[in-house]
Amino acid sequence: VYKRQVYDNEMMGTVLRAIPLDPGTRLKVQAVVAIDLRVMPLEVAVLGTKSIATPLGDIICREVEVTSPAKRVRFWYELEQPRRLVGLADQESGTELMLVDWTAGGADELSGELPPAPGAGVRRVARVPVPR
Repeated sequence: VYKRQVYDNEMMGTVLRAIPLDPGTRLKVQAVVAIDLRVMPLEVAVLGTKSIATPLGDIICREVEVTSPAKRVRFWYELEQPRRLVGLADQESGTELMLVDWTAGGADELSGELPPAPGAGVRRVARVPVPR
């Protein structure tokens, strides 16, 4: 049983967008490595604020370093809403990713009829013991 929070790869991005990324913040979390069927410790450190040049213009970001036993990667998350992942760099492998285009999504809309509430339309019948 893990005493710390455990996240999968997809969830880590959401976590880093959701929590306050105040400079100096340090976290220790566990990450699920599904392909290896194991859990790996990660250390997350918010290094500070940095202006990142992108094809969309300069974006003010929080620089976050995530360290595993085998790797160290830097991420840049937009300081303001919607806190987009602007880029990442793995200096060891030379991999860099950068946001090059973005379109805001529209509000979610409901159309048609809502599904019935759980139990709606179900007739409940009380069972009464029949004397013999």
